[in-house]
Amino acid sequence: MAELVILRDHRPPRVLRLGARPLRLGRAPDNDVVIDDEAISGHHALIWLREGEPWVEDLRSKNGTFIDGERLTGARVAKVGAQVMLGLSTRLVVQRGPEVAVPAETPWVLEDLGSGLFHGLDQPRLRVGTSAACDLRLEGEGDEEVALYLDDGGEAWLDDGATARALSEGEELIIAGGRFRLHRPNRELPPTAQVEEETVRCALRTRMRGPDGPSASLFDPDRNARYDLYGETRVALLHALGRQILTDRAGRLPAPLVGWVGDDEIIAAIWGRMPIQDPQNSLAVLVLRARKDIKSAGFDPWLIERRRGRTRLRVGEVVLDG
Repeated sequence: MAELVILRDHRPPRVLRLGARPLRLGRAPDNDVVIDDEAISGHHALIWLREGEPWVEDLRSKNGTFIDGERLTGARVAKVGAQVMLGLSTRLVVQRGPEVAVPAETPWVLEDLGSGLFHGLDQPRLRVGTSAACDLRLEGEGDEEVALYLDDGGEAWLDDGATARALSEGEELIIAGGRFRLHRPNRELPPTAQVEEETVRCALRTRMRGPDGPSASLFDPDRNARYDLYGETRVALLHALGRQILTDRAGRLPAPLVGWVGDDEIIAAIWGRMPIQDPQNSLAVLVLRARKDIKSAGFDPWLIERRRGRTRLRVGEVVLDG
């Protein structure tokens, strides 16, 4: 009934099918999905299907699990389309898909060298490839897939549909263009790093209905410097980003998670229902020009951050008028 898309900054997405058995995510090597991120706890969260609906449970992680920006306590439903945040750079998106069982815990894991994730092997198989039927689906066309599994003696095997062969520890595999390595996990887990508050002293103020039209101001108290921006789209961009900061701070999100806005939401806030060609490119150009303006005024252009499909503004104080 549902699938889990795992998105990590600057890495290709991965799609896992969900089943009734909980899928455990964290840094410890005995998880079903091992995520190498120091801000993620050893056993961070569970996700599974109950009566066809995806459920997520936070396992008392140090830095929390968030569903659509709300910190999770205990377990709750994550509707199709929900976004789940773990750590600083791992985003999970729930989407529709078939219900199947999920790999059990195993002494063997498959390291995905492209995404930086680790996946447990189970019996009867873990199917990997570009086919829609795969347990771990890679980007690409066609229906290429292989099956990895443990035999009765606990030895790892690969079956490509034509032949089956035993695998050795540390062996690298090329599957549907992706690179993988087989491991027996055996490592000490360092303590989970506490997410630290970032100090950004620059302030933002926007005026959507000023006497001279929309305007925005950036102020740096350390340099006693101020920069005023004009232009409806640029001000609307900063206003949308500032509004998200206030919303997230009211929800007490950790600082590294504050202020991120999806591209579609920003596009709607700036252009509304106005028909524009290639809105994603229009947004990219707008951010580029805003950064250039900010830099020309002596401010850090990276106050506006961009990641996969998301944008945020790194400022301290935010005041929105209109």
